[in-house]
Amino acid sequence: GAGQSKPYGELLENTTQDLVSDMEKLREHLRIEQWIVFGGSWGSTLSLAYAIQHSEHVRALVLRGIFLGRTKEITWLYGPTGAASIFPKEYKRFIEFLTPKERTTPVLSYYNRLTEGSKDEQLKAAWEWDIWESSISQLLPYSRNWEASSPEEWHESLAIARIETHYFVHNSFFPDDNHLLRGAATLDHIPTTIINGRYDVICPCVTAFELAEAMPHADVVIVPDTGHSSMERGTSDALTAAMDGYKHLSY
Repeated sequence: GAGQSKPYGELLENTTQDLVSDMEKLREHLRIEQWIVFGGSWGSTLSLAYAIQHSEHVRALVLRGIFLGRTKEITWLYGPTGAASIFPKEYKRFIEFLTPKERTTPVLSYYNRLTEGSKDEQLKAAWEWDIWESSISQLLPYSRNWEASSPEEWHESLAIARIETHYFVHNSFFPDDNHLLRGAATLDHIPTTIINGRYDVICPCVTAFELAEAMPHADVVIVPDTGHSSMERGTSDALTAAMDGYKHLSY
């Protein structure tokens, strides 16, 4: 998440399995026998995927803004009847960037726009994708003058949007929608904290509760006054408290 991977925004050999392998290489390189795995949003997806495959090296899990990579979660966020019904104005801009034909499959259509055509066209698509997600990520509206931006500011958005759509059109490289829930049920020996903002529209609380049903030993924290962003005060405080609570697990 540092934005320093090279080539920046590369999709080749970029799968969930590749990332799990990268984490293992890093753990081995640093000679860490066990570590606390901490991830939010799609990071919660990756954290669970890693823990399922390498549970012997996971000392604890701290998961925020739960996303399990399922079709219904992607449809909720990018389709016309989920988050769009809560933020209709923002969704109108997001969907009207596409042609009428493209709007029937918005994620695939954005993916095609982000990976084909000229660089300028890709940047414009990335910016619209970013505006949609950023505009709905916090409980209080995200304050930014989007129209005053310049293409030079869009390059980070391009990398993020390309990678997100790459994963979404490939079902996060999982064999089926319930892969993580099945695997999570085997992690009952790993101390786990699940944190979700009550007003998280990107990753609604229902997904956190579904995960908690698969992991009944987990501590579930619903932050009453936040949305999706980890930068909102209530969520950042809950994350800090969770990590403080695991101090006794450190060497």
